[in-house]
Amino acid sequence: MGDYHPFILKARSALIGGMKAKDHLHGLAPGVSLQFIEGVLENLAASGNSDRPVAARFQTHPENVRRLIDDDFSLASQAATRGVVYQLTERPHQLRRPRPLRLQQDQRVAALAEIQRLLNTCHAIERVPNHDGDKPLRPGCAAHERQPFPVGPWPRENPIPYLELDSEVLLYNQRCDRAYHKRIRRGLGPRDFESGVFCVPKSDGGFRLCTDYRAMNTFSKKSKFQMEGVQQVAELIQQNDYGMLIDLKDCYLTLGLHPAHRKYCRFRSPDGTRYQWKVVSFGTSEAPKICTKMMKPLIQILKGLGIRCLIYIDDILILDQCPRRLGVAMALAMELFQSQVGLQLKISKGQLLPSQVFQCLGIIWETSTMTCRIPDKRIKALRRTASRLLRASAHSPEVLTRDLGRFVGQVVSTMRAIRPAKRRLLHIQHALGKGVRAGGWHGHSKLSAAARNALEWWTTTAVTAANGNEILPPIRPIQIRMRTDAATNNAGYGGVMWYGDKVFRTQGYLTKQEQASMFINEFEFMGFTNCLWALLPQAVPDRSLWSQVHVAVELDNTTAIKYGTCAVSRSIKMSEKGAEYFDEKERHQLSVSLTHLAGVLNVEADASSRQQSTHIDWQVNVHLIQQAWKFLHTKPVVDLFASAANCQTQRFYSYHHDHRSLGTDCLQHPWDKLGTLYAYPPPILIGKTLQKARHERCNRLILVAPLWMAQAWWPTLLAMLLQPPVILPNVPWLTTDQMGQETWPQKWPLLVCDLSGDLLWAKESRSQYWKSAGGLSRTDIRSCMTGLLKSSGYGGSAPTATLNSVLGIFNQA
Repeated sequence: MGDYHPFILKARSALIGGMKAKDHLHGLAPGVSLQFIEGVLENLAASGNSDRPVAARFQTHPENVRRLIDDDFSLASQAATRGVVYQLTERPHQLRRPRPLRLQQDQRVAALAEIQRLLNTCHAIERVPNHDGDKPLRPGCAAHERQPFPVGPWPRENPIPYLELDSEVLLYNQRCDRAYHKRIRRGLGPRDFESGVFCVPKSDGGFRLCTDYRAMNTFSKKSKFQMEGVQQVAELIQQNDYGMLIDLKDCYLTLGLHPAHRKYCRFRSPDGTRYQWKVVSFGTSEAPKICTKMMKPLIQILKGLGIRCLIYIDDILILDQCPRRLGVAMALAMELFQSQVGLQLKISKGQLLPSQVFQCLGIIWETSTMTCRIPDKRIKALRRTASRLLRASAHSPEVLTRDLGRFVGQVVSTMRAIRPAKRRLLHIQHALGKGVRAGGWHGHSKLSAAARNALEWWTTTAVTAANGNEILPPIRPIQIRMRTDAATNNAGYGGVMWYGDKVFRTQGYLTKQEQASMFINEFEFMGFTNCLWALLPQAVPDRSLWSQVHVAVELDNTTAIKYGTCAVSRSIKMSEKGAEYFDEKERHQLSVSLTHLAGVLNVEADASSRQQSTHIDWQVNVHLIQQAWKFLHTKPVVDLFASAANCQTQRFYSYHHDHRSLGTDCLQHPWDKLGTLYAYPPPILIGKTLQKARHERCNRLILVAPLWMAQAWWPTLLAMLLQPPVILPNVPWLTTDQMGQETWPQKWPLLVCDLSGDLLWAKESRSQYWKSAGGLSRTDIRSCMTGLLKSSGYGGSAPTATLNSVLGIFNQA
């Protein structure tokens, strides 16, 4: 993402309003209507799409992609030049060709039609001979197909022959055919890999051709990767945001596959013709990971420009407080993907009208009320599936495991919008687990009476009544703390609750029914619930006020915490207790959070051996952080994420209860009247921290965060900057634990950022800084960001991408 790329320069100019009269963004002037913005964007999207085949579009502008990303070692840059290569642990092999999948007549017709579309219109597949050798390259092949096979942690492949004459191709196929039959006669398997195909219906009425890669996927390397999803969308949304969405057309098909791996992606159509995929296809376990890693550097370009955006596979969401600026950001995103990279957009699936109500990842988000819900058609689909399972179980207690698993998947995807969703899966999930363990996904699962009752709930109007949840949970004005414990030797329990300056205590014993099982996990959970319902009426006698109560509970049993948080999991007995507690809590609209509290041990050596340091115990070097405060001309008065051992100010909020702290869990307390704040949260809480600071319009927040531009919260951080951030030295002693041991892993540097939740003031502050810097703005910002490095003797320069991103947001002010 260099300084001199025309798209970056143009995007920065457009975002600050510097559009030329002949520019296609000139129509998005201030004051235009929302419908006008939609019309301009639809015209831009339509003109940006071309009639060229969609296959391997990502490889059409390899040099431009590499220059945009500015990282030759990234997967996107390398794949743009030579195509995608699968991460295989060994060469795929099979002893014999698989039998074609049995397809019904409508499936057969749809599969043949889709194969013809992929062959003639998309150019995503190609015919192959019956032998097991590579298909030779011919004149006119794409540039990335001629590139040599890359060196990497995968089996080496032989070069693909390039043949110009038809006679050479004929001789090559005859030679490969003789070698193939010779191998078969010797009892050896083929050197290529063939899979079955089938069709699945799409939401637009068409069909999608899927390859049965289950056997092929056993040779793929299993690795984890991070995808932005529903949780990141919820953290990205701010009050009264406008949103837009676009969808990349045939995203998988745009990623060209290296010719050396195409022989492992072969299939036979229902009419017997053999084909092979030329692109990444549905069914491979690596397809989502490849697509995510290919698109992430491109979306990072937009985030570096200060655009709040998110991508999930091929769905792109952009948010902004201003509809016109949102339209400009969407136009720039479309130009990036269409003109700069060469991809196409599916206009029919996009939402180009700026709206405070939009649907993303199957959930409808309403930013004016900060609520989310699922569409009515998804509720109807849940009811149909539940009714079908009930009808099937009326004749026999067993249903198809795959059908039951499909229903569980539908319910799990609604959990963000329907709070009781997981609790209403009780007994259904356990029936599914038993069915999978007994007969696999092609077997049957037995529904108990309790599972049928759970299914019946999904056929009632209660689902519609429960549809709707808050994006940002409100702060409860009544804050209560509680600790509980239980013992198995006498089946007793006890608890202490703190409300203001009052302390309430209780003790008792479990009933005979509760003692039916002598597991400590059930004892701990029942002790917690009994103490909660016994002490809460004493602390807050008026039950109508319980909807304004938040109870912070500390337990020393992780299993009890798990079932108190998610209600339903693997143990049926614990799930029943968790569901009962969840229903009671929801009936009173009570807010409860559970955290772990280590048990007190008398043996000091044993306690020391069990002591483990985590990120919440780390402290930034006191001298460095104070020097950073001097660079930023500020001094915080409250530390939000700290403990008595690592706080940087006298007043602080702690993760766990501490009598010396202002409170427990700062996210449950208001920040707007605390003064200048300091926060060094774990990376997973940075998005929530920024969201809360903006929501409450905090005057000033000094945030310590990793330099991680690919994260969803980076554009939000840029928009909140008051002055350039300060880079801390990337050394092991940068952070220490409570024992004084060095803990910093040196994987990325840390930034100290001066932020404000008041975006107007932040923009004015950046504008004043930009004007005062004059023509030396770039030099001044770089000096400010690296001044602490030089003064501390660890000189260095700011990364180019980070400097460009900071420069862009200051230039927009």
